[in-house]
Amino acid sequence: MLSLQIVNDDMVKIGTLGGLGYLLQLVVAVVYVIPILATAEMGLGAEVGVFVISLVTVIMLALAWYMLGCRLQDGLMKLYGILSIGWLILTVATTIGLVVIVETLVGTLGTPEWSTGTLALISILFLMPVGVGLLFVVWHKVDSGLMKTIVMGLLGLFVISSPLLFVELVGALLLVISFIGLFVITIALEIRNLFAAGSKLEEGCFGFAGWLKLGVAILSLVGYLLIASIAAIGFTPGTISQVSGMTETAKWIAIGSMILVIMANILAGIAFLKAKIPRGMNLKSVYFLRKATSR
Repeated sequence: MLSLQIVNDDMVKIGTLGGLGYLLQLVVAVVYVIPILATAEMGLGAEVGVFVISLVTVIMLALAWYMLGCRLQDGLMKLYGILSIGWLILTVATTIGLVVIVETLVGTLGTPEWSTGTLALISILFLMPVGVGLLFVVWHKVDSGLMKTIVMGLLGLFVISSPLLFVELVGALLLVISFIGLFVITIALEIRNLFAAGSKLEEGCFGFAGWLKLGVAILSLVGYLLIASIAAIGFTPGTISQVSGMTETAKWIAIGSMILVIMANILAGIAFLKAKIPRGMNLKSVYFLRKATSR
């Protein structure tokens, strides 16, 4: 029986990045949750430290999925890695843009006067270049396919929405559509990639993590619908009991989602650390060789 125990060095790096990334993400979640449960405030230094660690985890996981996609010749894994980095850059760019614009307005006008033009300026100067960069990377690095076309279309909407923010409603609508679309696709890609990695690498923990992440997505959707319903109903003397019950349900949904996320991250981290691919062989060779040696 042919041995398949020789592990590719790149795969060790991928496993370490992915495994530690998911486990660090778990630590960040726990650190954020404990002060909330204890009704205590986190110090500024602790908040900055946790924020930096969370940025590092995003980078580690994005690199792990992108490298795994390259190794397994899976374009959707590469796309997920690119989008993960993209969300990180967008967050940082938005933060910088807000700080710069606010400081400029305060310095020149004495008070920050917000308007559609101000938001458009932030978007054009700080977000539009990120969107253009992501468009180029997705076009250049991801193989052709329906998902690539959809993502590039949403990124295109995101890019053209920046100058259209001066038109107010049109630009805002395009921006919201692109943000929601890219957010939903990013979540869906992570779930799909967990299942795909489990199947291709024959590592069951990936699949279990995928089911748990799917559960989180469903619970989150139900939670968002509940919150929207609460906002639509409003707090009036006649709806207090109904709204209170819905609020309690939403709280338990949030707790359930948190538990599932913790379990999913643990399993995904273990799966990355355990995953192995034979050296110098592509995925199809591994698959057929395993089938042959299992007979």
